[in-house]
Amino acid sequence: MVFRRESDQVIAYNRGLEGEIYRLTEVDLRGETDASAQIGAEAARMQAGFDLAGGPLLQLGWFRTDAGDHLLLIIHHLVVDGVSWRILFEDLASAYEQALAGKAKIDLQEKSHSFRTWSERLNSYAQSREAARELKYWREIDRTDLLPLPRKEGKASRLKDSRTVSVALDEQYTKRLLTQSHGAYSTEINDLLLAALGMTIREWTGQQEVAVSWRATGVRI
Repeated sequence: MVFRRESDQVIAYNRGLEGEIYRLTEVDLRGETDASAQIGAEAARMQAGFDLAGGPLLQLGWFRTDAGDHLLLIIHHLVVDGVSWRILFEDLASAYEQALAGKAKIDLQEKSHSFRTWSERLNSYAQSREAARELKYWREIDRTDLLPLPRKEGKASRLKDSRTVSVALDEQYTKRLLTQSHGAYSTEINDLLLAALGMTIREWTGQQEVAVSWRATGVRI
């Protein structure tokens, strides 16, 4: 995929398999004392070097160090999202394991439905009786009165007044959070983060419901 500006519009083109599909950069850092800093600098350069009109929008960095080799995969967000990354990682892991096992031909899972098929099915469901039965519920949710978050009078919401707080979890705690904490209610990590956000806002404001995003469902805490 490439994206080219024509008049006042940006047009997406699928070039197929012709031309440069991906770009591989090999960086030999063996013998370097601070390989991590150089890897970070090179990775930043690669991420900033995408040509949306000419492509390719997939870049790979092969970093050779005294501690072993590292492979960096960068795909522009215009052509892959977070969910798609998970699918790609499953395929890459499967292909890598098969290659290590000495298989001459790599077998991957069957291709899933196309975006066109998904959008057509979604539109069809939106017009169905099943979706219509849920309409009353969502309209009631949409009418929920939600109060704005408290703020100091006279203070403008400016980026320069914002602050960033970073928290790092150790390996053991991270593993428990990702693999064990969902067992009781079959939740995912996003559910836990959303619950933590809701509890924090309730403690701060006393509000029992929080709108997570624009026109989003009210979440009762």
